[in-house]
Amino acid sequence: MEQISTLDTRRPESRPDIRQYKSLDPGSILLKLYEESRRSKADIARTPERVAEELLHRPDPGPCIELPAPLPSSRLLEEVMEERTSLRFYSEEPVELAQVATILSVASAGDEQDWSQEIAAGVTLHLLVVAWKVRNLVPAVYRYVAGNHMLEYVGPAPNRQTEGADLVLQTEFADAPVIVLITGNLAGACERHGAWGHRQLLLRAGAAGHRLWLSSLGVGLVGTVFAGFLPRAAHRVIGVDGYRNAGLFAYAAGHLRSDYQHLVEKKGGL
Repeated sequence: MEQISTLDTRRPESRPDIRQYKSLDPGSILLKLYEESRRSKADIARTPERVAEELLHRPDPGPCIELPAPLPSSRLLEEVMEERTSLRFYSEEPVELAQVATILSVASAGDEQDWSQEIAAGVTLHLLVVAWKVRNLVPAVYRYVAGNHMLEYVGPAPNRQTEGADLVLQTEFADAPVIVLITGNLAGACERHGAWGHRQLLLRAGAAGHRLWLSSLGVGLVGTVFAGFLPRAAHRVIGVDGYRNAGLFAYAAGHLRSDYQHLVEKKGGL
């Protein structure tokens, strides 16, 4: 006999009619978002909604570059955690392509391990690499293709010298040889889970960002997580629309400038 699920499949209470927000001021909208994005017991018991085809983010394919295999790390996680320091002053030394391949692989594999059901439903995270100084890689914006371990060309990289100050709130991030921007399908997440879907996406992006950070320490880089490109720059450079492809988090990485080496020496060295 066919089993019938006892889970509630009705529309989540936290996914109300969007038209109600039209007359609200920004402060009221933020308060409402906070209240509605609290996950209730009913939400936990409810079967997640399917994501409608029109809400899926399917970026146009571009030329791909095969990446080298991820580097092995001989460092213990405990050691890396103890030495983790937010560093945002970078030398002009290029980052190796194998180092970039490693951190992307680690972050993507962790997200797939923890959130496989969301990925299967079409609510994916995208790791977009702004490669300014990566050895043997043409400066450009690339998307990491996890299944094939490749970089897919998205578009030209913005000029750091002339556009850097307009990309980020703290301009030192624009000095990094490489930035990884994490985006996600906000429309799909909220379709499946209501307003709580936004919180879930931020949690996933935070985990991915910190995996980028810890794995970069394991392969000899330094860096820090930050909010990402400013909205207008994110839209222009990587096509963020805030809906099917929303900016969530970012990580800037590189080699530490020699005049800031004392910051890591105090913690035992990297």
